Amino acid sequence: LAELQKSQDSQSLMQEEISLILAEYQDSLMGKTCGALITVTRVVVSRDLGEAQVYFSWTPPSSMSPDPEEVTNRVKEALGGLAPELSRRLWRRLRIKRLPQFIFEHDVSLESADRIYGILEKLAMEKKDQ
Repeated sequence: LAELQKSQDSQSLMQEEISLILAEYQDSLMGKTCGALITVTRVVVSRDLGEAQVYFSWTPPSSMSPDPEEVTNRVKEALGGLAPELSRRLWRRLRIKRLPQFIFEHDVSLESADRIYGILEKLAMEKKDQ
């Protein structure tokens, strides 16, 4: 149980630190990501600290309706380019012996939740009309 708690604490701490670092780079990232605002939604670190899956979501600027796949690919590429800097900064801030290799994944859970909400709302409207 203590090991599980330690793992959850390290994941939360790493998510918080990555979010802070990304916030510092947000302006430069926006130029590479069609203006998308990037949010780290969760970080899953392997037990041996060899890998960290960094899940992100993105929000387009209100003036655009970009191709979601293109933006997701651009965000992954931009975050991948920032990985060495993330590693350096995390090492300085967290002082951990081994830094993980970062794997950036688009978190689709928010879009799925929105889609389900839309379907439920539509069904409720149809039922109301009957």
